Amino acid sequence: MQQLKKIIIFLLVLIIMIIGILVISNINTNKEKEKMVHETEIADDTPPENYKPKVMFEQIKNDDVYFTIEKLLNTTVAYIKQINGIIDVQEKRDDAELIENGIEKFNNILAPEYKEEYNITDEKIREKTSIYDNYELKIDKIYLSEKTNSIFYYLVYATLDDKNFNLIIKTDTNNLTFCVYLSDYVEDKKYSYKMDEKDINFSDSEIEKNNANTFKYTRIEDQYVIDRYLDDYKDMMISNVEKAYDRLDDKYKEKRFDTLEKFKKYVENNKEEIQNKEIASYLKNTYKDYTQYVGKDQYGNIYVFDSYYIMDYKVQLDDYTLPDEELDKQYMNLSTQAKVVNNINKWIKMLNNRDYTAAFNVLDETFRTQNFDNDVDNFEQYMRERFPEHYDFEQIEYSEESGISVQTLTLKNIAGGSLDEEIEETIYMQIGEGTDFVMSFNVI
Repeated sequence: MQQLKKIIIFLLVLIIMIIGILVISNINTNKEKEKMVHETEIADDTPPENYKPKVMFEQIKNDDVYFTIEKLLNTTVAYIKQINGIIDVQEKRDDAELIENGIEKFNNILAPEYKEEYNITDEKIREKTSIYDNYELKIDKIYLSEKTNSIFYYLVYATLDDKNFNLIIKTDTNNLTFCVYLSDYVEDKKYSYKMDEKDINFSDSEIEKNNANTFKYTRIEDQYVIDRYLDDYKDMMISNVEKAYDRLDDKYKEKRFDTLEKFKKYVENNKEEIQNKEIASYLKNTYKDYTQYVGKDQYGNIYVFDSYYIMDYKVQLDDYTLPDEELDKQYMNLSTQAKVVNNINKWIKMLNNRDYTAAFNVLDETFRTQNFDNDVDNFEQYMRERFPEHYDFEQIEYSEESGISVQTLTLKNIAGGSLDEEIEETIYMQIGEGTDFVMSFNVI
């Protein structure tokens, strides 16, 4: 009896410890998320006192500066919403005090030169902001022109509700203040990132503080950057598939989606999954001309973003379509069984990524003809029905018969769904020259 009591006490203590660990882990995770974006009064690239400003427009390369300017754009849009009777996510309401306060704030972020030249009044502000109703901001590119060591001008190419929202934002890093020149100013003055230095005539005057125009720099973590890249690309695939197609790495696009129609079909067939993807882990590689972010989503799919400027990138949707010289060298030194496991892992990645064309192309031609009429659409239909979730696998038994490797394995659902948590399957594979292989499997 005494022994039983000790066991019960031990189990209770163990359970309490496990719960404590889980709670602490959850707290730490939340803290890490909070740390992804925070504010500071100093930019990472604040120039030294003796620095000679670069007047020519250059596209922004600094993460913190880019997302700070994005925040100022969002502030500008928030004031426009308030003028139209909306604050935060609330529905539009006819609140005179709210609207007047919005007009005051918007007026206080407009550049003095702009207000004087365009004779800005409250009525004109109402007129300029009344054309928006969805407040969907899309930033294309941001360019910087340095006037002094503390006065910077940012030329922003953007749309709001698909309307021209190209602006110039001026910042004063001594006072941590900003002001805005609206689209008509940019258009009338013919400001462009291509213009000559002699044509860029900005004022070096400081910006006085008021109740609406102060800011702090946004400090962001690498996790936030790759999350934004994936979110941006997901949105692009759903809302502007042609632009998303152009963002694919050229060599990758040629090999996996050699036509726009193939890419459109992929997006259309996988819309729900695309919208639900999130980065679970990542790594960052820094090269001379660009930064590379490699992310893995919750289904084990890999995304490679080559970022040349902030939010200006090329993307690959997997890590198997294009050859990797180093990985290929490692592959050649593996045993036959290890090669088989490596290739099965690659094939499972293709299925998880809904890349049925690639998964079909490595099948033995006789096998795919007998079972799928050598038609990739028939194969896709079967695989979506037989393997509807996302899977990882465990090896069960391996053997070799007349040059054919036979690997029995268990496919385990990693998506958390209720369908077929585990599926047993047997893969038959013949290793070819280099990294080539052909395979087949049991068809039900």
